[in-house]
Amino acid sequence: MRYQEVSELKQRINELTHRHTSQIEDLNKKYQSSLEIQLNLKNKINSHVAEMVNNKQQMNSHSESLQSENQSLKSELGKLTQDVQSVEKRARELSESHRIQLSDLHASYQEQLKSALEQSKLV
Repeated sequence: MRYQEVSELKQRINELTHRHTSQIEDLNKKYQSSLEIQLNLKNKINSHVAEMVNNKQQMNSHSESLQSENQSLKSELGKLTQDVQSVEKRARELSESHRIQLSDLHASYQEQLKSALEQSKLV
């Protein structure tokens, strides 16, 4: 081979080597960028997962609080229902007692009226 051919081949090899080195550097940059994007996405996902776990814990705590409050309200409703039933029973008893008293009073009034009429006829 001639010196010029060897020289041209060396130059061509250098050009190809330079181009391949440049391509490898570009690929490495893209790979690094991809790794950074993956890490960023992983961090965002982890953050969202942590937030969701926290929200679930808060919802569970709130749910427990509501269940406790619901149980308390049910108990209070039960007591109030018993109180209403007691008041209704007492009202029925008083109503019956007043009805009997009114009936007796009416009978007494009619007896007095009848007696007064009889006395007025005697006079």
